[in-house]
Amino acid sequence: MQAQCEQLAQQQTRLLRELAQIDASLTELRQHSLRALSGY
Repeated sequence: MQAQCEQLAQQQTRLLRELAQIDASLTELRQHSLRALSGY
């Protein structure tokens, strides 16, 4: 049971890290889009 919990915790950590990367990519894309729309 404990091993299962540790495995879940590791998966969650990995997912959170991936989410953070996706969030950063989205922020970057949004900035590029705004710049393109603004004509910069």
